[in-house]
Order: sequence, then C-alpha cells, then structure tokens
Amino acid sequence: MQGKSHRLDVLFVPDWTLYNAYQNLLAESLISAGNDVRFGAFARRWSVLRKVHATRLPDVLHVHWPDPYIFGQEVLSGRKELIMNGISFLIEILWLKMRGVKVVWTVHDLCSHDSRYCDYERFFLKMLVRVSDRIVVHSNHAKKLVIERYSISSSQAKKMSVIPLGHYMHRYKNTVSREQARARLDIPPDETVFLYFGLVRCYKGVEDLLDAFQELNPAKSILLIVGLALEESYRDFLKQKYGADPRIRFVLEFVPDDDIQLYFNASDCVVLPYRRILTSSTLMLVLSFARPVVVPAFECIAEVLNGEGNIMYNPDSQNALRTALREALKMDYKEVGNMNLALAQSEPYQWSTIADQYTSVYRT
Repeated sequence: MQGKSHRLDVLFVPDWTLYNAYQNLLAESLISAGNDVRFGAFARRWSVLRKVHATRLPDVLHVHWPDPYIFGQEVLSGRKELIMNGISFLIEILWLKMRGVKVVWTVHDLCSHDSRYCDYERFFLKMLVRVSDRIVVHSNHAKKLVIERYSISSSQAKKMSVIPLGHYMHRYKNTVSREQARARLDIPPDETVFLYFGLVRCYKGVEDLLDAFQELNPAKSILLIVGLALEESYRDFLKQKYGADPRIRFVLEFVPDDDIQLYFNASDCVVLPYRRILTSSTLMLVLSFARPVVVPAFECIAEVLNGEGNIMYNPDSQNALRTALREALKMDYKEVGNMNLALAQSEPYQWSTIADQYTSVYRT
C-alpha cells in the first residue's frame, strides 16, 4: 500500500447496496474523505477474483458479510457445498494478500441466523479472523463477544477497532407530518401507535412483541409490524395467528425508501424486541427519525442509548416486554424522541467521522 497521499482503492464485498443503506452511506463518506470505493459482485464462488481480474487489484478488500460467500446463493446449502465455498473464499483472500491487498472485515453478525452448520461456519470465520489484517466491530461489547466467539488471542485483538454505525437522517425522506402520515395509513389521530420495523424473522422476536401486545390489551392502541418477511411460511403463520386482531396491522413486504417516513412519523414509539443482536442499523434509523424506542437491555444497545429516556427491559425476564410496553404508554414521546435525534446528530455517529476512522484502519 502506498503512502498517505495515495487515494485508496477500496473494494466492498458483497454488494448489498440494494438491500442495505449502510454500505451506500459508508461508501459515499469514504469517497468524500478522498478514497475510491467500488462494489464486488453478489456472492458466488470465485466472484471476488472475477471482479478483480475484470477490473483491477484494489488496495483494500473490505468484507462486510462473509456468510454469502460461505453458503453461496442459498443459506440452507448442504455441508459439502458449504465447505467448498468456504475454502474457495479463503483461497481468494490469500491470493489477494499475496499481492499486497489489505483485508478488512467488519463483523456485523456473529453467525448466520439461519445456518444449519454453525460449527463449519464458525471454523471458516475463525480462519477469516486470522487472515484479516484489520477487524472492525460497532461496539465495545461486540468486540468482547467476537473475541470470545472466535477465540481471538490478545495479540490478534490488537488489530480490532471499534467504529459505530452512522445515522440515517439524510438518507430517507422525512417531510410528512404525523397527521399526514396517519391520514395516508388510515390511522386515527388519537391512537397510540407502536411500530416494529425491519426484517420479519423468528430471531427478531416479532412473536414476542405480538404476544405481549395482546396480553397487555392496551386501549386505543395499534401495533404496526412493517418489513419484509423472507419466508412465506412464516408470513402466513403470523397472519393466521394474529391477523384477526384489528389492532394489529401487517405490512410484510419491502418498503420503498420514500415510504419509510410514513410508518415512523405515524408512530409514537418503536419496539425492537430482538432475541439476539450484535448491532442494529434499525436502532440508528429510529434515532434518526426522532422516535423513542423499547429495546432489550443488551450491552451493545445500551452503549448507544446511554439510558437516555428510552425503555430497556431484561429479555430473559418473563413478562418484561409486556411491562415495558405498559411503561411506554406513559412516555413523553416527543421529549425522548428529540433526545434520540440529538444523539444521532452527535459526533460519533457522523459519517465524516466514521469515514476518517475507516481510512485510518485501511492505512495502518
């Protein structure tokens, strides 16, 4: 890698820009900081080397989600295919390292949420830890969990950096008022609206939220479950079990960028009932839309919120989520939402700051 005056050429893999605004925002900020960023093809065997041979050798290979390269196009791949994919991906990385490419891995998840072969995946990710030049996590607690999960030695831990996720304030439109959003969604102005937003999957705890809401049975309240349900069987299950409740509304599909504001601005409080989580882009989205949030008291979340008026509950305690929803009914939504917005606007979550931190990681 050349000197500090050299404009770094960074290759992001895989290319998930259609599904995740994080990569776009990080790439834009890195370009503004004086780097070049391009995206590799979506994960398939040898796709990284094909991209390099078709274009040029990068200075930095930045791996974001390695699991598609291990599992291929289907998360439920067989054991043999998983092994072949994992070996191929490691060979690609070693080939690039032999040619002077620096490898950086940002750990967004500890493992694939749907993997049938966690031990195999863990083995390949432990190998990725060892061949990566630098490793980035989004919180100090995430660093601790990654060290434990992949048996990272104290000497290897020195190549780890903590860089938080940034805000989403200028990524999505935020021009409709509460009244306009509710009119568009046919929600009465005097109802209390709880919102779940994000992918709808088992590990997200959506059923826990639905059960807690029905058990609490709050007066004049609506629960919106908004986000893409990838598994048709799970989508059908949720609608069959909870769809008869008129207070529960499902939007189990991809939400266009311009419509995201409708659901956030129509809501009073967002609930993210995760059963497990390492980092959450949706949490930063909540802060960016100035909404209060009910979340489990995981340390990686607590690092972001700093106890600022939001409601955090013990995910291992029975009825804790129901109690948290009851407390949320008494919350000063505007006051807490404004505190969250101020938090999103603070220096650690500015993309210019994050770009400078990543540039330093790339160069050291």
